[in-house]
Parts: sequence; structure tokens; C-alpha cells
Amino acid sequence: MARFTPNRARHPLASAVSLALASTLMSGSVLAQTEEEGETEERKGGMIEEVLVTATKRSENMQDVSQSIQVMTGEELTRSGMLNFQEFQAAIPSLSSVSTSPGRNEMVFRGISTGSQEWRTDSSVAVYMDEVPMTSAAQQVDPRMVDMAHIEALPGPQGTLFGSSSQSGAMKYVTNKPDASETSGYIRGSWSTMSEGEDSTDVEAMINLPIIDDVLALRVVGYDVNEGGYIDNVAGTDLFTGATNDSAVEDNFNDWKQSGVRATARWNISDNWNLDMMYIDQTSETTGDWKQDPALDDFEIVRFHKDVRTDDWWLGSLTLQGDIGDFAQLTYAAATVEREVDYEFDTMVSDQLRTRAYGIDNINYAYNPLYYHTAYDIGTVVNDQEGTRTSHEIRLASIGDSRFQWMVGAYYEDTYDAWDWYWVTPNLTSTPAWNAFNYLAYWVQNNYNTGTLYPVAPTDRYYGEEFERTTKQTAVFGTFGYDITDAWNVEAGVRWFEYDRQRTEKQYWPYGVPYGNYDNNGVDEYSGKNDDTVYKFSTSYNISDDVMVYALYSEGFRLGGHNTVRKASSLPKEYGPDSLVNQEIGFKGQFFDDALQLNATYYQMDWTDMQREVGDPTALAAKGHINLGDASSKGLEMSFTGWLSDSFMLQGTYFNGSSEIEETVYFSDVVPNLPSWADYELAAAGQPLAIAPDEKWWIKAEYTFHNAMLGADLWFSYDHSWQAAYAHDWWNAQNTVSGWGGNTIPDYQRANFNMGLWASDDWDVTFSIYNVWDDRSVNWVHTGDDWLLDQYNISNYRSLESVIRPREYSISFSKHF
Repeated sequence: MARFTPNRARHPLASAVSLALASTLMSGSVLAQTEEEGETEERKGGMIEEVLVTATKRSENMQDVSQSIQVMTGEELTRSGMLNFQEFQAAIPSLSSVSTSPGRNEMVFRGISTGSQEWRTDSSVAVYMDEVPMTSAAQQVDPRMVDMAHIEALPGPQGTLFGSSSQSGAMKYVTNKPDASETSGYIRGSWSTMSEGEDSTDVEAMINLPIIDDVLALRVVGYDVNEGGYIDNVAGTDLFTGATNDSAVEDNFNDWKQSGVRATARWNISDNWNLDMMYIDQTSETTGDWKQDPALDDFEIVRFHKDVRTDDWWLGSLTLQGDIGDFAQLTYAAATVEREVDYEFDTMVSDQLRTRAYGIDNINYAYNPLYYHTAYDIGTVVNDQEGTRTSHEIRLASIGDSRFQWMVGAYYEDTYDAWDWYWVTPNLTSTPAWNAFNYLAYWVQNNYNTGTLYPVAPTDRYYGEEFERTTKQTAVFGTFGYDITDAWNVEAGVRWFEYDRQRTEKQYWPYGVPYGNYDNNGVDEYSGKNDDTVYKFSTSYNISDDVMVYALYSEGFRLGGHNTVRKASSLPKEYGPDSLVNQEIGFKGQFFDDALQLNATYYQMDWTDMQREVGDPTALAAKGHINLGDASSKGLEMSFTGWLSDSFMLQGTYFNGSSEIEETVYFSDVVPNLPSWADYELAAAGQPLAIAPDEKWWIKAEYTFHNAMLGADLWFSYDHSWQAAYAHDWWNAQNTVSGWGGNTIPDYQRANFNMGLWASDDWDVTFSIYNVWDDRSVNWVHTGDDWLLDQYNISNYRSLESVIRPREYSISFSKHF
């Protein structure tokens, strides 16, 4: 069928720059961070003002920190419509991601990733909300960017200060704090429409209330978002029986709802001490599917079940901060984060391919293929997942003007993750597989100490996994800096950490019949304890008051662990932490009376003993981890902001890099004495890392007509982002150099236009066009079923694309008080 293909320029960056300049864009009302973290002040046109960040766990001018940092203020995010991760990540040069649906994101800095959907492998990127760690493995939280002070993107290892999971970088969200001196607030509403889908609405409101003047204040923000769908579930048939999906057909069936509240109280105990208490509760729900089928028209797919996914989390934190005389500042932060993710997804394609390929044609030469014969029944996959993270950190940091500055601290964290994942076959007891399962249950019952399994109790759970993991981590850390001269500074950091992991997994096939470790009733146990140390060194030199050069050496890590204790396992009993060594040189400068800011960083990173999740080649159904080998990544990050006049500002970021595996690795290189039949290639020399585009840019321009009408400024802005193609998982990256023709996510681009009226601290109205050129850019490609679909010459249902929203028109209004 015919598909829409926009007529795009061959050189998108040149095209975007031309459009940005031609559109006369970028305004003088962007906000800058002030001395009080979380507050903002108006920036006067034509001059770049100081932005304070907390990347070093001190409040410092971004231009004085000897590492790469990208910052976007809360007002910048709001005015640009960048209210969720997939929207603002386009502006951060070395940050990449994959996303199958809104709120389901995987973050990668500088290409350090072994692929997507490795549920048991720790993330390489840490995520913080103020002082609160809230990192997840493969699905990072996606807080709504409402009433934010700013966000900080910190590429490169942050392990000495942010610990495990900040191996390749950290993302920090900084909220606005209560102000006990005055009452203030706002209410904002927006409405959006598009020709290809449903309308959307967004309402948010904030109020800041002094309870006791200058002593106690409360700040509360709430929001409710309803994004209309644009994917049509069209009429179609299944793979082999001719059954139709008539009961599930629906236009624009992929809706997203997100709502939440954040309440923060600040008690100014004295002039030098304050206590912050914060509570956040956010819930989101997606229904339908964000993928389109390339064999159909744009925004069309055939589904037999309407997918549903909910993602609910809450956070509670307490932060105490104060000065101990003129000696040091004490900070204590305690927090708990709880998250629950539930989903049920359509599995028609996988169900029917399993029956045909393995249950009937027996292409894998199974002893009893009837285990896989579920009579072409169409089912779903269900997951109930929960996680809890409790953390405590205390640190002491020097204050004053001494040449010697220091910080020491201690950290403790206790995390719990669990899921109950299973495959539902509605009429399982009526399929040929049911008799086979009863035979299996009888055999297991009579050969292992499992208790009574036969006959199998009726169930619709064809296969399932139950997972539980606890990790306790203790760390001490410190940073020490010295000004050798007024212009030359050196700094060192160190972190020692110890962790204790406990993990259990139980598999069944079907429910009630253990699968895998029959000696232990289907349960695999993993446990272990280890420790290590990471370091950081940097030096900076101020060429002038406005220009600095620096060099940085830093190390990142992810915790190691232990594999199954099963005797049949051939995996190493223990896998170690993988380490990342980063070396970078950088330049930060402001010129022409602070009208131009230019920052650039070149980095070289060596990743040793990479962790990868693998299936155990000799222990049935066991999964574990190995230290695979080494990889390298290098690249250039750049950002600039320039005022061409008091009204016209141009801003952009750029990334160019490369990553590759150092040498070919076979399973037998990792597991000695592995049987030859179990050996295969795990990595290919020269293969790129997954989720690692080699080029990316973002450019934005804004122009303001001051006091244009109604006492308000009239402003226009245009932004355009582009990203090169990349492999979204390990195997596709490997296949690009192994001769198997791996799939990649194509080049990505998106442009937005905004115009509005802004009356300072009173009201504003904005009209926006998102995805101006109506591009069909893709966040994810599902290729898991392609090989079997090819075996049966089925052209649809393959390489399904998670496609961005089509062109959308929006209008919003805000009233401040």
C-alpha cells in the first residue's frame, strides 16, 4: 500500500539552520538559575547569565565545573513543549534512547549499552530527583516536567559521587523549592489537535503558600494529561486460521494518560539550617499499541487484543542541610521510592508461530513437539512488576574561601525488585499441549522431589517466570580539590563500595509444573557479596575569567553478582563489576560580553569486562551474566548559546562519536570446557554498541518583539533535531558486521514551531506546531518475530515500528499570580 514519505533535504542540518535563521527566532525571556536553588529570574536579552548546577553535589556555576554538563531550565522546557523524556532528550548531545511507548524509556550516554530489554542487567545511567536515586534497569521513570528548576544531563562516569548505575552518566531532575516569603502560583491549560488522530488536553497548576512567614512554606503542583491516539487497529486476519480481529478494531486506539501531584514543604529552621520534605505520586496508563506495520498504511496495525500498561510510582524524601559554623555544610538525605508496572500485551503472532514452527513443523527437533502445539490459540503476555528503593546519604562539605576544598560522605541503599511474568493461552486445557504437559508433570514428579504435580491443575498460564532480587549497597566517598594558583585547580575523588545481592527465579511450564531446575522445584538461587573502588582526577585552568580548559579522568562501575548454584550450570559462579575508564578534555567559554557561550568536550572511554545477560548453555532455562570482553567509545560533544541581538538568540548541541567491540568473543572463550554444540559467537570485533548513534544534533532559534502588544512580548521559536541510524539491540548490532544483515532504527528527525505572547509574571499564551514537517521518525523496531515470519513468507506483522506522533497543533494559556 502507498505510504507517506516526506520530501526531506539531503543535508538536514543545513536545512534546519536555514529554516531557523529564516524564521527569525529565539527569545530574551529564557530563565537562569539563581543563588537559591530552584528559584529563577528573568534573563535580559543579549546576555547569558549564570546557571548554577549541583552535579558535584555543591551549588556551582556550570561554567566552573570541569566536566561535560548539559542544562535545560524549567521555563525552557515548558516553552518548548519538552515535558517528557522523549521530547527533551533530543536536545542533549550524547544521550540516546529507545522507547516502545510513552513512559517506557531506556537511557544511554555516549553509546555505553549492550542493548535493550535486558531486564536483569543494571542500568548504566543513574536517574535522580533532587537528592533521590530512582534508577530502574530497563524502564526508567518518566516524571512530568512541571514546575521544574532545571534538568542536568551528566555524560561520562559519575561513580565517585552518584555510585552504581552512573557508569556512563547521570540524569538529574531539580525541582523548584518552596518560598516562605510570598504567595505565588499559576494555572496552565493546553489543547492539541491533529488530522491523523484524536485531540489531547493538558492541565497543571501550582501554588506556593507561606505557612509561617519566612519560616515555613508549602509548594504543591498537580497535573492531568490526556494524549489522544493516532494508531488505527484495522481489520485483519491471523497468520494461519483466517480468524479476524473484528471485535478489537478501533481508530486511534493508542491513548496515554498521565497524572500526578508533587508536594514539598520547606522549614527554615534558622538562617543556616533548613529541612525539605517532598512527596510525589504519579500514575500513567497507555492503551493500544504505538507501533505501525510497514506492510499497511501509515499509523495502521492489526491487533487482536488492546494492550494496556500502567506505571504508578511514589516518592517520599527528607533532606536536612545546614552549616556547622564556618567549617562545613552538612547534608543528610533519606528517601523511599516505590513503583508498580503492570501490563497485558497481544501475542497473536508469537502464539501462532510457536504452534506452527515448533508444535507442528518441529523445526527445532524437539523430543515432544506437542509441548508447543496450542492449536493456534491467541493469547496475551502479562506482567506484574514492583520495585522499592530506600536510600540514605550523609555528607560533609567544606565552606569558605580556602584554597583546599573537600567533601566526604557515606551512602546506604536497599533495593527490592520483583515480577510475575506469564504467557496466557485462554483454552490451554483443550489444546494438544495439555496432554503433553500432563506427561511432563508425571515424569518430573516421579524423577525429582517435587511433590504432587500430576494431574496438572487447570490453568491458562502456558509459561511463566517469578523473579525476586534484593541488593544492599554501602559506600563511602570523598572529593578533594586544591587551587594551586588563582587560575589552576586540581581535584581528586574516590568511592569505595560493597554490595550484597540475593536473587531467586522460578520458572514453570505450565503453571504448577516447575521448569528448569527440577532439583529445587524450578527455583534458581543467586547470591553473593563483593566490593571495589573507583577514582576520579581532574585539573582545570582558567585562561581568563570567562574561559576555562580542563582534563578529566573518571571511572564508572556496575555491581557484579553471582550466577546459579545449579551443578549443571556451565556459567561462572561469579561475574565481576564491569568498569568504564573515561578520559576527556574540555573547553568552556563565554565571549563578547557574555553574548556567546561555547562548550566542547572530546572523550575516550574504555569499557572492560562488559556485563551481558545470557542463557545458560547447559543448565535448562537458567539465565545469568558473564563478563564478555572489552569495548571502546570516543566522541565530541558541543553546545552553544549565542545572542545575535537583544532579541535574537541561537542555540544548539552537536555530537559525533563511534563505539566498537575490541575483539571477537565466543562462548567458549568465557566458559572453559564448554561442549562444542553449545558454543557460538557472542560478540564480533568491530561491531558497534547498541543504541549508539554516531551523530546527533539539535538547533533552536528564537526571536522576541519586546512590548509588542497588550504589554506583552511577542516571540517565535523553531527547533529541529536529527539523529543518525543505530542498532537497537545487541544481536542486530552484531549482525551488521557478522554478515547476517542486522536491522537498525533509521535516521530520526523532528521539528517544532512555537509563537506566543508573554507578560512577565502575569499571563502567557502559546501556539505550537509539533512535528512541523510531519516526519515518520521511529523510536523502536520490533524484529523479534521476523526470522520465523520469513520462513513462512509472511510479509506483514514484521519489523513493526514505534512511530512518533504526526503533526500536531496546540494552544496553551497560563495565568500567574
